[in-house]
Amino acid sequence: MFSNGLLAFFIILGVFSILTFNVCGVSVTKHINSLARSICDVTRTVLVWIIGIMVTVSAGEDKPNYEW
Repeated sequence: MFSNGLLAFFIILGVFSILTFNVCGVSVTKHINSLARSICDVTRTVLVWIIGIMVTVSAGEDKPNYEW
């Protein structure tokens, strides 16, 4: 991990994104309710899926390995 700076950056970025999501989830549970947090969890999964498809489709225009 430490021999590749870009990999280390993305690992640290992933840790901080998970940390941020968990802190926001605790805050939502505290101020609203656990149902809202569950809906946010499902929404996160759907958003990651949609963004992944958009990246694949847009990269597929330039790189033939990414075509459907």
